[in-house]
Amino acid sequence: MPARVRAVPFPVDHTFRPLQDGPQLGSMIHFRAIFDLVIDTLKPATICEIGIQSGVVTRHLIARAKALGGRYVGIDPVIEDAVRAALGEGDGVVLHASRSLDVLPLIELPDLTVIDGDHNYHTVRGELAALVQSWERAGKPPFAVLLHDTSWPHARRDAYYDLASIPPGDRQGLARGGGYSIRSERLLARGFGARGDFTIAEHWGGARNGVLTAIEDVLRGRDDLSVIHVPAAFGLSLIFPSDARPAPFAAAMVQLRGGLEVLGELIASLEYARLLAYDMYLKDEHARIFKRLGRWLAAPVKAARRRRAPAQAASAAGSRTRFIAS
Repeated sequence: MPARVRAVPFPVDHTFRPLQDGPQLGSMIHFRAIFDLVIDTLKPATICEIGIQSGVVTRHLIARAKALGGRYVGIDPVIEDAVRAALGEGDGVVLHASRSLDVLPLIELPDLTVIDGDHNYHTVRGELAALVQSWERAGKPPFAVLLHDTSWPHARRDAYYDLASIPPGDRQGLARGGGYSIRSERLLARGFGARGDFTIAEHWGGARNGVLTAIEDVLRGRDDLSVIHVPAAFGLSLIFPSDARPAPFAAAMVQLRGGLEVLGELIASLEYARLLAYDMYLKDEHARIFKRLGRWLAAPVKAARRRRAPAQAASAAGSRTRFIAS
């Protein structure tokens, strides 16, 4: 008998609806399959998330933690009452409305930590250092850390959601305007982030600048920790002990690394194309805004002209009559 063709495990046609609406497509929920691969093989008793934001990823992590009979710990400086209620705090769910650098030294090492908080060197290096120190104190048990925004634009350029919380000596020179563009390392007037949701570093690259730089500095010279990088949706990096345990988790990491060795270059190329398209979208959106603004500003002038038109026509007609009579 001929071999049966296996069904494709994910949608491949135009009817597939993305997991997150909008042109940016930057949520960590797009890494859901990787989350589930780690959770299914590592079997974490505690899942910690830094940076709750809209709660899309949070709800998925809470559901997975509860399914395993485990616990979810969420950390975010600001957690609204409505968010607390929606997440069901109290039933295996613990929420800390504090900065991650203040909370992590006070809690036991989570088996899995998902980091999508403040995207700057000072914060990420502090978070990773606290987790690694806790891992060493615990005798180096199995654990994993998933970090978002380890590709462009935050890999090599700091962003500060709460500038006052960053010591002045740990800040990069701050941009006075403009935003990121995949087309240039310089900030452009219409770039991503130019709307003022956060403060960004003026320069790209250099020492102590960016999320990926923080990861590299923490892991430098450490053979006991490994990292896998997924160059998509602003980048995801997975950190875990080099002697990965348990066996299913070790096998999963070999599978993930092998897949990226084959597809990583293609994924990175598609990410660049996606970001270039988003850059063009921002440029077109800017043009549309100014076109609408121009029409809005011109509307009163056009209306006044229409109101004056009959009187001007009558005046012109009277002038012609007087000229003929004379």
